[in-house]
Amino acid sequence: VPRFDHDPTTRESLGLLIEESRTNLINYSSEINRWTISNANVTANVVTAPDGTLTAEKIALSGVSGYALRSLTISSGSIHTYSVYMKKADNDFGMLRYRWNGSNYDTVNFDLANGTTSRTPAGVSSTSIIDVGNGWYRCIVTFTPTSTASSNFQVRTSSEAQTSSSSTYTGTIDGTRGVYVWGVQVEEGAYVTSYIPTSRSSATRGQDIAKIT
Repeated sequence: VPRFDHDPTTRESLGLLIEESRTNLINYSSEINRWTISNANVTANVVTAPDGTLTAEKIALSGVSGYALRSLTISSGSIHTYSVYMKKADNDFGMLRYRWNGSNYDTVNFDLANGTTSRTPAGVSSTSIIDVGNGWYRCIVTFTPTSTASSNFQVRTSSEAQTSSSSTYTGTIDGTRGVYVWGVQVEEGAYVTSYIPTSRSSATRGQDIAKIT
């Protein structure tokens, strides 16, 4: 079935969407409440997601090192792209945190009030934030792990920008203030592709092939 791409803000047609095959390695990609939750509250189905369904969730920290976590083993030296759709609720900042060399973690800030990103840690090829309309942003980190290990991809939030790779966050932490999240994707590749929803296991999107005869 052909897929037609559109600018998320202007709705302008961008033409036929043609992508290579990719696999979303994270399971339960839009059910963060099924992840490992520590010092955080996750509430399911609280706001409309970018795809128009009432499936987006809210994450709020109840402790200074709170998170929602999904463990995933990825190969050393293989570039990966980690992306999450996030929207400001009470907090301005969403954070993506990941383990990139077997023992060390790092964190990238995404300012959901101004549509900017900060902190590009070692090992990161690029970070970006894409406005997809209705207050939602797709927050993206591309990095290359230096060892094969469980990478522990985390989603966090804060009322203030994080200034280091520390696992302890500052700002207002009350178990209520947070951000909306949806559509987590971890894919092997140097750039982000369209979202591939998953449930119990990873999922693969086939290659798009267009022919004009």
